[in-house]
Formats: sequence, structure tokens, C-alpha cells
Amino acid sequence: MNNDITIIGAGIAGLTTACALAQKTRLSIAIIDTKPLAQTWQPDSYHHRVSAIALSSKRIFQNIGAWQHIASHRISPFNRITVWDNASSAEVSFRAAEVGEAQLGYILENNLMQDALLSCLQQLPQVIIHASTTLDMSQLQHSKLIIGADGANSWVRQQAGIKLAAEDYGHDAIVATVRTAKPHEQNARQVFLQDGPLAFLPLNDSHLCSIVWSMPPEQAQATLALNDDEFKSQLSQAFSNRLGEVIETSKRFSFPLKKQRADRYIADRIALIGDAAHTVHPLAGQGLNVGLLDAAALVDVITDALHHNRDFGALQTLRRYERWRKGENALMLSGIDSIKALFCSNKQTTKALRSFGLNITQQMPLLKNLFINRAIGAYDGLPTLALY
Repeated sequence: MNNDITIIGAGIAGLTTACALAQKTRLSIAIIDTKPLAQTWQPDSYHHRVSAIALSSKRIFQNIGAWQHIASHRISPFNRITVWDNASSAEVSFRAAEVGEAQLGYILENNLMQDALLSCLQQLPQVIIHASTTLDMSQLQHSKLIIGADGANSWVRQQAGIKLAAEDYGHDAIVATVRTAKPHEQNARQVFLQDGPLAFLPLNDSHLCSIVWSMPPEQAQATLALNDDEFKSQLSQAFSNRLGEVIETSKRFSFPLKKQRADRYIADRIALIGDAAHTVHPLAGQGLNVGLLDAAALVDVITDALHHNRDFGALQTLRRYERWRKGENALMLSGIDSIKALFCSNKQTTKALRSFGLNITQQMPLLKNLFINRAIGAYDGLPTLALY
């Protein structure tokens, strides 16, 4: 394939990168994915895989023309986040109004975002998509840059010989869509239970939530084996009936949670973005947001190199991307890991520490705003696409 850039992986991060580069440059771009691609979003049901989208990610979608498609189909805004510790009375609540925003973010179905991005690419003839394709490095030898956007088991990362630090979180995540007796009031709620966090993410129907329940694998299998009535009862109890009884549930799915960090984000004419470079526990809802910022930063680096007549695929050019994103990601990912370690410990001293932490955060507006601004993507050093 004689393309300037080849993107491996037609997930959200890869498609976003292709849209942005096609709009900002004259580069020829190929996207290769081993799976078939088809528009799969359905208006009469919610997909079981959803993501919490920060305002920075919304701006990226707006700036490449994908947000209008998403918003015309289905968005689920939330303007409040409430977090509490089941082992104590400690609780903290974050409100959009506290930072002068109408919303803190959105819960979006992954397949809707993918459909919106594919629709954008249909208007960009310089991008060619090859689906259901067997990967072979000989296909890529003429590309000036290969972007690995092919997920946690990245083929590109393996071909580049980039080492991976991996650790099992000891959790599986159960996901489902549930209907509750009480309305969610656009409040994204999360409780830290003894065995792991449980989140109820508000959907655009005021009584529907997408749940993400993290627990040890053996417990997850036992929970999946419950009948619907048993599951609804157990789920309601675990959530202290904050939204009343869970009265309906969709089919349940589960997937293992692993922490992964690529030793490098780049190699000669290769750059990794998103899950190919890092994966993180979903407790803070930042996985996709971090990947989209990777994509936007790489676009900045490539367009800047073109503007200055530099080789955009050269290692010295890509080092700027690696320094930028690896440093930012290390801060975010280590913070999430620290929260996970703090709230999944049963030691009395740790329980006391996390109770104190939640209470002091609730009482200190400056500290709360620091957390909120980081979570919504309102801080210095953001890529161009993520700016207003």
C-alpha cells in the first residue's frame, strides 16, 4: 500500500486520528482493521459498551465534525458526580456549576461514536478503509508512518518489539443496562465496595443507567450465573438502594481488567495511541479520554512537522509526541492506580485514610475544582483539537 500514513485499528482513537489528519493535511491515509466494519448503533436499545466522555473529548469530536452526528442520535449528559465509600459515611459530590459548566461530561455508546466517525470519513476521499484484512508488515513498508491504534493486544506494538509492563488488576468488570425505580437526575454515581467499585452511569432515559461493577473474577462468574431477579436484588443492595430497586436489567457482559504500559510510545516510523500504549482501570472513566488526547497530540505533532517541512514519521519528530503524552498519561494513570489501591484495601488504617480524603475533598472547594478540571479536560497543555 502506497499511503503516507497507515493506521492499524478502526476503533474510536484510530478513526478520530484519520478524520483529523484528513481535514488538516493532504496526506493519503489508509485504515486497516482485521474485523468487518458496519454501522451497528440501534436506536431501540443501548449498547453494553459505553464510555464517559470528558468535555475535552467532546471538543475533539466537535472540531472534526463528529459531534453533530452523535448529538442527533443519542447523548446522555451528566452534571454531577457522587462518590462514596461503603465502609464509612464519607462522600464527595462534584457539580458542573462549581466550575462554570453546564455539564461535566457525557455517557456515550462506543458503537455510536464509531458510526459517527465512519460517517465523517465518508466525506474524506483521501482516507481508504480496508476491513477484514489480514495484517502483514509487507503491506506497510511504503508508509511514512504507521499508527498503532489496535488496542490492548496491539499487533503493531508487538511487531515494533516494544516492551509492555502488564499487571492483572484482579478484577473483572460486569456491564449491563438497568432500569431503576428512582430517576438518576443526571448524576453519575460510584460506590467503593469491599471487593471493588460499582458505578451507575446515567443514560438519556431518566430511569436508565449503564452499570460497571468491578469485582474478583470468581465473584464475577458467580454474579453472571445469577438469574435476573437475583442479580437485580443483589445489585440494588450493593448500591444501598440509592436509586430505589433495580426493576429491569439487560443481558450482562463481563471482561477482565488489566493494567498495561508500553515501555515506549514510538519506534522508527511507528507511533502508538490509546489502548495500544496504555490501559487503565475504568473506575475514573478516563480510558477513552486519554486515548483521544493521544490522537489529538499526534495530529498536532504531524501537522507541525509538515508546516516546518520536517519528516513527520522520523523518530526525532515522534519523540515530541512521546514526551508530551507519556508524561501526561503517567500522571493520570498513576493517580487512578492510587485511587484503586486506596479504595480496594480492607486495612483499617487505609479505610480511615480514604474516609478522611473524601471528607476533606468535599470541604475544600479549591481541591474539588482541581479534581473536576482534570477530569473534564480543562487544564494547560491540551492539544489543539481539545481546545475551545
